[in-house]
Amino acid sequence: MPFFRALKIELPESQDPSCAQTRLTYFGCLTTRLQQTIVSAQQFVYFTGLIVVAIVSAGFVGSKPLIIILAPYALTFVLTYQLQLITDVERLTTLKEHLEEDLNRDMDTRIFLERDVLSLKYRNRLSVRLLQPIYIILVIGMFIQSIRLSYRHQARWTSSALSHIHLHVINLHVLNVIGIAVCTIILIVVSIELGLAHGKAASAIEDALKEGLPQPASRKP
Repeated sequence: MPFFRALKIELPESQDPSCAQTRLTYFGCLTTRLQQTIVSAQQFVYFTGLIVVAIVSAGFVGSKPLIIILAPYALTFVLTYQLQLITDVERLTTLKEHLEEDLNRDMDTRIFLERDVLSLKYRNRLSVRLLQPIYIILVIGMFIQSIRLSYRHQARWTSSALSHIHLHVINLHVLNVIGIAVCTIILIVVSIELGLAHGKAASAIEDALKEGLPQPASRKP
């Protein structure tokens, strides 16, 4: 496990010590929250790997079509939550970069260099962009295989509860197609949110700075 040493910083004498200490405390809390979110996102990478192994071993090797048919739903759940966490990481990173620049301006030298080393361009480097189509192809292939198998093993489900909605039987293949369509929409939405995370976070910070701090209400005599 990595360990972190306390960062000792000598602030200029002209700076308000209480304000500087508040910003450094907030910076520490923000860093801790960012680390916790990254760890959570990494755990869901393991879950994704376990789901893929289960699909291959039990679905394809073990010839159990039901596992392959239901696999997209488990995969969508894990990928959606993982992308949401990565979106939070991107927004927190943008906020941290802004705070680093603010702290660097108050010092005689640039101490916080994470924005220069781990810039947005680096986080979207070529190897990351080349890996994204592979994920997309795997997900699309899994969705197509699920629809294909549900069509081949079509089943109909009936129940007395269906009489309340004026139905006698439900084709489970149709339900699966609708479910896959919903999963696709969810993944597209969270992917768009991730792509816009940095820009939206920067805009939110800019708007907040323009508004300024709220003025205290004047007391009536």
